[in-house]
Amino acid sequence: MSSSEDRLRALLERRGERLAENAGELREWTESLARLWERIGGWLRPLVDDGILRWEVRVRPVEGDDCEPYLAPFADATDPAEIWRVGFAPFARHVVGDCTGRVNVEHGPMEHHLLRFGTGADEEWRFRHGRDFRTDRRSMAGDPLTREHVLDVLADALEPWVGPERADG
Repeated sequence: MSSSEDRLRALLERRGERLAENAGELREWTESLARLWERIGGWLRPLVDDGILRWEVRVRPVEGDDCEPYLAPFADATDPAEIWRVGFAPFARHVVGDCTGRVNVEHGPMEHHLLRFGTGADEEWRFRHGRDFRTDRRSMAGDPLTREHVLDVLADALEPWVGPERADG
């Protein structure tokens, strides 16, 4: 065997060991994300059923978290033509303080955060509006995540495409 092959073998073995060490934590995190997408998907179901919104969950690689790259579910809300999009992207499991996970909600220049506190039966997802963490770093915890937060983010993202809602209906 060549020294290059030996080096590659050693790195692959170490990677396998690290993945095994993190397997339980990664499984818990990806299951939490799946529950979150199911919850948000339920909130959006009337719009999806009416054919005016699409909600899709796909598994993609996550890089840049505090461990090896891994696969996790991402979600997208789009118009039926898939031209307009709001992405829900897992960002990290270990964030700051008591926060046990973060999802970036991305549309255009604005980014919001869904922050997870606790795990399993004790987990709570909270919403932090982009303007809040840009102007007030003390607002780390955000507010409990609600259906209204999700609907407002989608409306805020769509409004530049179609113009503001008119008072005259």
